[in-house]
Amino acid sequence: MVYSLCPAQLQRLLVGAKFRSVAVVVGVNAVLGGYNLG
Repeated sequence: MVYSLCPAQLQRLLVGAKFRSVAVVVGVNAVLGGYNLG
């Protein structure tokens, strides 16, 4: 598939992916922290 994205769309995709990965990391840390606490 060929994507024809303008820079603004590409930027939004990259920012969205970054926020998603950060949310996953925070969620995993919260779950592990919860297990460690109790």
